[in-house]
Parts: sequence; C-alpha cells; structure tokens
Amino acid sequence: MGRKDKPKKEKQLDLGLKGSPKNLFYKLKSKLSDFLIRFEVKEFLRNPFTWFVIIISLAFIAVQIYILINNISLYPKILPVWQNQISLTKRLSKRESLYAFPIISASILILGILSTNIYYHREKFLSKILLYTIILSITGLTFAFLKLIP
Repeated sequence: MGRKDKPKKEKQLDLGLKGSPKNLFYKLKSKLSDFLIRFEVKEFLRNPFTWFVIIISLAFIAVQIYILINNISLYPKILPVWQNQISLTKRLSKRESLYAFPIISASILILGILSTNIYYHREKFLSKILLYTIILSITGLTFAFLKLIP
C-alpha cells in the first residue's frame, strides 16, 4: 500500500517580489472611490433639508462650545442649570455641568442623523419628523444654554 504523493505545483516566475507601492496606491484609490460612490448614491444626503439641519445644528453646537470655552471662568461656581425643578437647591449645579449642553447636542445630532438615515427609504415622513425634532431640540438646548450667560 503505497502512499500517493501529491504533485507539487510549480510557481511561475517566482521572483520573490512583494507588492509594488503602486499596487498599494491603486488598491487604496479604488477602495476610496467605492466608498465615495456609496456616499454619493445615498438619497438621504441629497435632501437639502437634511443638510440644513446638519449645518444649523453644527452652528449651534459651535456657538455653545465657543461661549463655554471663552466664558467658563466668568460663570459662578454654582448655576441654576435645571430650570424645571421647583426647589432652588435642586436647580443649582456646578459650572462643570455646562459641558453637558454641547455633549448632549452633539449626541442628539449624531443619533438623530443615524436613525433618520435608517428610516429614510421606508418612512420618509418619519425621517422628516426626526429631522424637525433634531433641530428643535438642539435649538432649545442652545437657548437654555444662552440663558445662563452672565
């Protein structure tokens, strides 16, 4: 009972060269091109109202961050951040809690845009309502933040 030997495959032109830098460049270029094509094809990103919401929301977040960075030392140590509380002691919070305003605004924008993108092709009315909700909530947070300016 002899053992069958597998025939060896001979490599043609085995020069021992690794991938050329040009090949790596063209591979990355094709991947980037595919990514950009997928980005351009999305109907969601062609909607002008979507870009309006994104740009206005980013402007409000930038205003919050700018005012916070430039005026944080002017704020008192304790501020009435929680305006919906009845008790005065529950309204007050440290000035470091002001950092929550831009963080919450940015998270609303990111999560809202992601969920709007998911539902855009199935429920366009729902996606429009989500976009309105995003812009109204970030506008409300910005005005609440601006009320606290000394």
